[in-house]
Amino acid sequence: MLGIAVSFNETAAALYERIQESLHDSRPMIPFVVNSSFSIEVFLKTIGEVHGASLRGHDLLELYRQLPVLARQAIQAAVPGLVGRYGIAPTREFESLLAGLSDAFVKWRYAWERPEGVGYFGVVEAIAALHVLHNVGHEMVWGGDWSTRTKERPPGSRRRRV
Repeated sequence: MLGIAVSFNETAAALYERIQESLHDSRPMIPFVVNSSFSIEVFLKTIGEVHGASLRGHDLLELYRQLPVLARQAIQAAVPGLVGRYGIAPTREFESLLAGLSDAFVKWRYAWERPEGVGYFGVVEAIAALHVLHNVGHEMVWGGDWSTRTKERPPGSRRRRV
């Protein structure tokens, strides 16, 4: 599961780069929102699995709230060291990062069916949440900071297959 979350995260990152290159081209925005919000969803479900909780659904706030307390504590503990680079206060609650993202996967993947619009999506909050979840997910599944991971893993380096 972690690999799937990372794959959608990498796709979202590539789309975000396209958005930054041409701010007048909005075509990558919907795929960015769908990929980043789905990546957050799968990261949350992966962390849930590591803690013995099988989470269902697409609502990011609800998924986060269903995580066991130890999982939520681990996520919140990672916030201060990772979100400052995005202009987000290190004292911010992780749950508040998800507030403008919670139903994005459901709304944005069928945006053309919503004449009322799809609503707000916090791009910076999504990127910060992805960074936190990527780091925490990697630490829980593989052990250690994801940024130090090499392509080749020593045998037995995985804690748990998720």
